[in-house]
Amino acid sequence: MKIKDIKKISNIIKMSETKKINIAGRVVRKNNFGGIVFLKILDFSGNIQAIMKKKNTVNFKFFSININLGDLIYIKGKTFLNKRNQKCLVAIRIKIIAKNFIPFPDKYHKIVDEETKYNKRHLEFNTNENSFKKILLRSEFIQKIRIYMYKKKFIEIETPILNKITGGADAKEFKTYCNYFNKNMFLRISPEIYLKKSIICGFNKIFEIGKNFRNEGISKNHYPEFTFIEFYSIYTDYKWSMAFVEKMLKNVIYSVFKKSFFNYNNEKIFYLNDFEIISIKKSILKYQPHIYEKINDINFFKNEIKKIYSFKKYNEIKELSDINIFHYYYFEKKIIKYLIQPTFITHFPISVSPLAEKYKNKNLSKRYELYICKKEIANGYTEINDYKEQKKRFTEQKKRNKKEIDNNYIDYMKFGMPPTSGCGIGLDRILMLITDSKNIKDVIIFTH
Repeated sequence: MKIKDIKKISNIIKMSETKKINIAGRVVRKNNFGGIVFLKILDFSGNIQAIMKKKNTVNFKFFSININLGDLIYIKGKTFLNKRNQKCLVAIRIKIIAKNFIPFPDKYHKIVDEETKYNKRHLEFNTNENSFKKILLRSEFIQKIRIYMYKKKFIEIETPILNKITGGADAKEFKTYCNYFNKNMFLRISPEIYLKKSIICGFNKIFEIGKNFRNEGISKNHYPEFTFIEFYSIYTDYKWSMAFVEKMLKNVIYSVFKKSFFNYNNEKIFYLNDFEIISIKKSILKYQPHIYEKINDINFFKNEIKKIYSFKKYNEIKELSDINIFHYYYFEKKIIKYLIQPTFITHFPISVSPLAEKYKNKNLSKRYELYICKKEIANGYTEINDYKEQKKRFTEQKKRNKKEIDNNYIDYMKFGMPPTSGCGIGLDRILMLITDSKNIKDVIIFTH
């Protein structure tokens, strides 16, 4: 038997009101009025109302009693438009494909209990069409990013998820054990090091879409495993990278929405406008102009940091003499909340940018972060390609977080690394924004 998607049936009904059709789907609503039963049938493409009539449906009595909410059924029937011009199907023959044996909420009632919503996704997706559509949109969005990257002549590669050392960003890792190597291994924090090794191997424009893992808890904006796209291109710098990210996001978001803005948390985000570019220092002056005269006063910022950070964090940095690091921590707590429309923040301290090239004679790096709706979306920079400088940065990083120095990467760099820029973009975060989701779990199909 050839079964039609419900969405396709809508088009068929427009052409013919009496065409015979086979469908299969889940019963999400049932209203029994004795001689007539109304069923709402759902499949991945949409839903349709099916009508069982005593005079039309074979074994009407049996099915009117034995079909329950949640059952998967097959219907052979005749299409028509009812008096309200709604697309319907009169059932002629019915077969129960699979019975549902658990309580199933009526389609009229969405699941509001968060534990049920996020742990029993089969119930959530079959009773909340909006939740289901978010996952479909996720698939479409990631597909279009891939297409965009292919058109720009990037090649997609895969790098290891199991790493011998943690490497890369300052983040808490997940640890596991490999019997073959007889040693601890780690789920990757980022694919960055392996991607840059690939650049040294001669792959000039590359990207990877995959999972990263950070063992730092769960919140509405954070999840321990999350989906990233990370890309690198030789003979480019961070300014090129910013422009590329802006064009890519505008292109892909518009191809999905066909509108010049999207709504998030009651804000209209005009993503087709030029993204603002502003340094950390200038962003502080822009959003808190009352501290203009104190912008270079390190003691002022030390006192502010002491008020807004934990005692432990304050003690870690209080003896530093670089005012840029205090600007950075002040920005993190006091300025991000103002960044609603797409904004690139630049000029990060080198002490928090261990893989980014620095400006000559400055303690600042050629790095940017993209913020939209107070959320960090992307992190990119001009890469260090001097192995001596990179080893020095790794050594400084090790003093702070005890991470093992990646000497294998240093050996690759000694072979000669072309000038390169790269960027990592959090896809879950973007999907939260464009689907107006307040919880990152809403755009992930299965969560813990």
